[in-house]
This record gives sequence, structure tokens and C-alpha cells, in this order.
Amino acid sequence: MKKETNYPSIDKTHLKGTSFFERHPIIPSLTFSTVMNLMFKLQGNHKIVDCLDLEVDVKEFQKDSLIVAKSLLELGIKTKDIVVVAMPNYYQAIPVFNATNMLGAVTTYLNPLASIEEIKNYLNLYESPIFIATDKFERYIDEIKRDTKVKHVITMKEQLKNSRDLNQIGNYSVGSKEDLSYHELESVSKYQKNVSKRYFGGKDDALILYTSGSTGKAKSLLFTNENLIASCIYLKNSTHVPNVTEDDSRWMNIVPFMYPYGFGASVLQTFLSGREVILTPNLGPENISYYYDKKPHLVFGSPAHLELTKKYIPEDQNLEGLKIYLSGGDYLSVSQSLDAIEFFKNHGATTTISNSSGTGETLGCSTNAMNVPYRPETVGQLVVGPEYLIIDQETGKEVKYGETGVLCTRGKHVFKGYYKRPELTQEIMREIDGKIYYETGNIGQLGKDRYFTLVGRASRFFINNTFNKVYCELVQSVLSSIDVVDSCAVVPKPNEDTLFKSKAYVVLKDGVVPSKEIEDYIIDMCYAPYIDPCTKEKTILKDYEIPESVTFLDQLPRTNSAEKIDYEKLKSMAEEEYNEEKQNELQLVKKKEN
Repeated sequence: MKKETNYPSIDKTHLKGTSFFERHPIIPSLTFSTVMNLMFKLQGNHKIVDCLDLEVDVKEFQKDSLIVAKSLLELGIKTKDIVVVAMPNYYQAIPVFNATNMLGAVTTYLNPLASIEEIKNYLNLYESPIFIATDKFERYIDEIKRDTKVKHVITMKEQLKNSRDLNQIGNYSVGSKEDLSYHELESVSKYQKNVSKRYFGGKDDALILYTSGSTGKAKSLLFTNENLIASCIYLKNSTHVPNVTEDDSRWMNIVPFMYPYGFGASVLQTFLSGREVILTPNLGPENISYYYDKKPHLVFGSPAHLELTKKYIPEDQNLEGLKIYLSGGDYLSVSQSLDAIEFFKNHGATTTISNSSGTGETLGCSTNAMNVPYRPETVGQLVVGPEYLIIDQETGKEVKYGETGVLCTRGKHVFKGYYKRPELTQEIMREIDGKIYYETGNIGQLGKDRYFTLVGRASRFFINNTFNKVYCELVQSVLSSIDVVDSCAVVPKPNEDTLFKSKAYVVLKDGVVPSKEIEDYIIDMCYAPYIDPCTKEKTILKDYEIPESVTFLDQLPRTNSAEKIDYEKLKSMAEEEYNEEKQNELQLVKKKEN
């Protein structure tokens, strides 16, 4: 009998119970549109999109995609060109991806709320010949054409967001005009008989999406067809998604298409799983109840969306049928997870909270908490298919089961690289034993049962003058367990004696009034042992981890995506607070001297 070493890469204890084909899946070297069409043939015609008042089935989607593809050919799109789309999560944005993919071109989605200067910067970065947007950008057409290489601007009228009629004007003639409406593309497409059958494969570029920018400026993530297909296959094999049934057929997307979790996981994964995706353009407090009334069976959610849900869903709204709430994109504490289960129960739903984790660079494909036993103290099990190593951050050596290290992964789901930033791409790649791994920056422990406990992120810790690391997520876990705390964030605050100390920003539960007494109570509770409600393990924060102060907020600031806490803004607030305190101290000294 082979003696166990306790090293995951050798023993592979965490892979017990998985099949050979799950561990070694076949990733076809095809375009994503080809794979999608093959799946549609197997699944048959069914509804695949519900967006506002528009419902679309497979055949309608394929028809629209072909019209868009022929139109793009007529407008001069070539292999490897990048088509830029800037609109909310409307249905019309999805056939664009399918169409460009058929032509061997690339799609990218931009934030429709971005400034025209930011839009032009991206258009120039990608040297894009075609820009597709809502009529918000109509007044900028001349400026865009003057300052970028865009040849054609295709504008979608907001009042037509519920329409699939792409032949509404029909007065296009060759060379007559450069700019046109999305809903007259059928007139353009008639000049192209067919989309020629050219071979494009898995290694070809397909999609550019973005990091959330929670720790700085968003980075452009370039994905090949192989990356997209692999991430979907890895997740499908790991989640063991059952066959479609009447009570498991509608999955809701809440994250903008520009993010991997928004388009890759929520839309592409839904399509390949044979489900219908419910789109939620311009989601906010005023319409969240409307979207839940569409009766999703699964929600691709986030901690921020959970907050919105609990705050703005009417008490009498029935959410029956919601089986899984998949939380991703940011930190979700155990107490928040348990509170959410109780909330959904009070609204008639038996809902499992699946708290998963994934980086944009792997299209969100790192861990899975869906259709596995509920363990909210973890971020689920490592996805089966890729290779993993947990390494010591300082030495780069592999650590054992249950020991803390940085998660590294390799597989066909790992992105091609940061667009035109090879040096930045190289920084996050690490060679270990002759193999190249992507270093995710997620710090935690792997159990023999494949569950991964996230301790923190490489970018979310700070070191004090005793060279001790303070992991912000660990402190947040303790803070979140305190009975008066609804949500919280921890960032480093400058300190003359220790270099940095923890600074806590807290949103209190309804009915709790901010006061000095409440702040003292929260800090006192941080010294008490924290008992994990699931594992019953005990954690006691060290003195240098305890927050030096608490600031109460009505809500935590969010990044543009509204899915991640804006830690950079909170760090700036903590630095400003420190500078004000120093200024006040100087003024007191001057008063005493006078």
C-alpha cells in the first residue's frame, strides 16, 4: 500500500470519487459558436433568453446571429478584428458575440456608463473598426470617427430593446452610409449570400473581458475559444448539473457582460447547460422585485446583490422555486450566508447558498459550491479538470493538506493573457517543477475532501512592523459574526508605531443605531473567540489583527460593476482619516506651545 505523503500533488486524495473523464476531459479544438450549435442540436429548440418583454428561442437566436454575421462581413469585418459593444445586458448584445465568433473575430463588452474618453481609449487600444452601442452615444459619433479607427457605428435605439425585428428601416444600399441602426442590419445582411465556411479553432481569440478593478484599474483579459469551452466543461463536470426540468430551467444573470462572471459563467454556461438565461439590464432597487417575479430557479448573484435583495424585496413577495443562489465576485461571510437562507425561507423558497470563488483570469472557474454538501465556511470544492498546487507564498514550495498557501492552477481554462501586456501576464505565471501555473492570489487551505477554505487574497493583506501579516478577510469573518453587524470591510490604516493597523468599515443591522458604545462593543467582541457555526473550529484574533477603530457607513462603496467592495476607496478614506488625525495633533501641539 502506497504511503501517504499528505501532499495534494502526490496523494491526490482530494480527487477520490471523481471519474477518469472528469479528471481528464476532452476539450475540442473548435470555436465556441460551433460547440454551442452542436449543443443546441442535441437540446432541440427551446427558449434561451428572457430579457424584459422579449423572449427568444434557439432558432430565433441563430437567425439573429446569422444576420449580424452577414452584416459585419458586409461592413468589412475581418478575422481577428475586435468588435466593441457598449450597452446594458440586453439580448441584442449576445448575437454579436456569436456572429463575430463565426467570423473568427473577437468581441469585447464595455461599461455603457463609461465616459466617452474611456470608450475612445479602448477603441484605440483595440483599433476597432466597428462600435455597437445604444443611442446614448449618438451625439458622440463624429467625435468617435474623428479620434479612433472606427469606420461604422451601429446604434441600437433604447425604445427598440424589446424588438427582434432587424428589418425595420430597410433603406440600406452599398456605400450609401457608414453608420446605421442595429435594427436595420437585415438590409445590410442581404448583400452577403452566406457566411463562408472558413476554419477557426480552439486556439483563436474569441473574447475580451475585464477584471473588476477592485484593487486598481481594470485589466483586459483575452480568452481563446479553448479557454471558454474548457471553463464551461470543467464547471459542468464539477457541478453535475442535472437534466433540464420544469423546475430547473431558468437561471438569472445579474453581473454586466464585461466581466467573466457576467458573460462567461452566467450566459455561456447557461446556454451550454440547456437553460434559459434571465437578463437583468440596469438592475437596481426600483426593479429588482420585477426581475425576481420572472421566477428564476438559480441566480448568479453576489454579496452586493444579496444586500439589494434583502433590502428591496417586498415582505409579501413569494420567491418559491429559487433553488440555488450562487454567490460570486466578492467575500461572503458565513453569517451572511446563513442569514440569506433564512431570508429566502421567509419568502417561501428552500434555497441553498453556493458560495464559490474564481478569478477573472480563469473565467471564474476555480471552485464550485453548487450541488455539493453545504459548507459556507469554505468556497466549495476545487473544480475538477485543471491541475492545482497550493504553495508557500515566500518559498514557492508546495504545502500539505490543511496548510495555508497560494492557490496555483494550470489548464485550458487559463486565459491567453492581458491584452498587449505580456510583462503583466508573465508576472502572474510561475514555473513549478517544469510546468507553468497561473498564480491566482487566492490564499487558503485545501482539505482532503477537495473543499478550499479561503483565508484571504494576496492583494488583501498587509504587514506590520513586526513582519506579521494581517489577512483582511479573516478579520472580516470575525466582524461579520457579531450580532449587530450586517456587512463590513477591513483595510490597512497607516500607523506611526506599527506601520499599519486594521481599520473596519461597518454597516449595522436594521434598528441598530451607530454610537461610541456600539463601536466599543464591536471591538471588544473581536477579542472573543470566534466559533465557526459549521466546523465549530475556534479562531482568536491576535492583538495586531484587531481593528483600531470602526467607522459606520450606510452602505459599503462598490466598484463600477457594483459587485465588489471598492477597497481602494476605503483605503483612501483610512489614509485621509490618518492625515486628519496627524493634522489635529500638530494643531494641539501648536496651541500648547502658544
